[in-house]
Amino acid sequence: MSIAIDLEKGTCIVNTQYGQDEMPIRDITISTDKTLRTSVIRTSVGRSIVTEDEAQTLLGAGAHDDRDNLVFDQ
Repeated sequence: MSIAIDLEKGTCIVNTQYGQDEMPIRDITISTDKTLRTSVIRTSVGRSIVTEDEAQTLLGAGAHDDRDNLVFDQ
């Protein structure tokens, strides 16, 4: 699963195990998968894990941030 960000077009192509989806960055919401402890985006064809660098790039381009700050387990 991966994503491709096109800042010039303002779109993001998301590849999931169920297919590919291209969507406007402004329609993307980044959330937290608490089990995997990572950031994810969900689309009509599934979800994709994103790196924190990708998340920051998407947020800077207009995506919505709905992530939870998880506390480190000791």
